[in-house]
Amino acid sequence: MALHSGGLLVDHGWVRVLGGSSGLPGMPDLLRASALPTIASAHPAPSRLIIAYDVLGGVFAIKGGVAPAGALPGKPGEVLYFAPDCLEWESLELSYENWLRWLLSGRLAGFYESFRWSGWQQETRTLALDQGVSFTPPLWSAEAQNDIDATDRHPVPLAELLGLHSEFSRRFGLPDPGLS
Repeated sequence: MALHSGGLLVDHGWVRVLGGSSGLPGMPDLLRASALPTIASAHPAPSRLIIAYDVLGGVFAIKGGVAPAGALPGKPGEVLYFAPDCLEWESLELSYENWLRWLLSGRLAGFYESFRWSGWQQETRTLALDQGVSFTPPLWSAEAQNDIDATDRHPVPLAELLGLHSEFSRRFGLPDPGLS
């Protein structure tokens, strides 16, 4: 994936796995997504490497070994998920290889069960690869968590959605997820 792929779209484009080259229009490559330099020896290793986005503005990343203690959950090398319903990083306790297997196993429906609304396939099919879905009220609200179908949804640039997640994390006194 990292060397010989422009990316991978999973489950009607719900998850966008990043590749080593920007072969899919609107999707960044691994280096750009994590704001890494092209010469690895020029900078220290990152605290996390972004590997995928979902349409909710959720982010998958591999935890690096240089994060300050307690800054990110999990062990180095584990896949993390920034969950837009709680605005925090969670460890999935999976290696990248096992995460890819899980991603392609058909078990995403269970992972995203409470965030899929009636007609989600139709709505997400029309999204550009640099877009996500904005919810009103937001996914972290009790209203959205109680009835996802009652939310208003509209496509927005993914960068804008990630910026909103970072802003609300800071407003609520949560650690800055480093997404903006």
